[in-house]
Amino acid sequence: MRSIVDLLLAEYSTDNRALMMESHMFSILFHVSAIFDQSPRLREYVDYPVFGKLMSLIETHFITEKGAAFYIKELNISAKKLNQICESITNKKLKYLIQDRIVLEIRKELHLGKRTVKEIAYDLGFAEPSYLSRFTKKHTGLTPKEFAKQ
Repeated sequence: MRSIVDLLLAEYSTDNRALMMESHMFSILFHVSAIFDQSPRLREYVDYPVFGKLMSLIETHFITEKGAAFYIKELNISAKKLNQICESITNKKLKYLIQDRIVLEIRKELHLGKRTVKEIAYDLGFAEPSYLSRFTKKHTGLTPKEFAKQ
């Protein structure tokens, strides 16, 4: 795969670059397709459109809906089946996918450094900043202030 990227970069500065780059892109797509066919995880993702809907729901509602019940109800699926789908694709249960999204948002906000921990906590639906601190420490091993320093 690395050699294809090198070829793309080399062709970028030549006169025939459009035709050659198109050829290289078809080659990349061919390789990606082969990887897709060989990976049972990727095939499972296609077999479970519910997972795509779930991830979309998490992205939209993770601030207000931190529990699994909302997502189970929205997708009209049993908790057991939804967790089986999540685990088959990500090796994580639904609860941890939601928590991962919250952690990602906390990290993003801390990295940007535009808001205080207190503001981030309230914006993410934590009743108290100390709850956000405990949540962050539990899931990252660092307090928000320690994380921001890194």
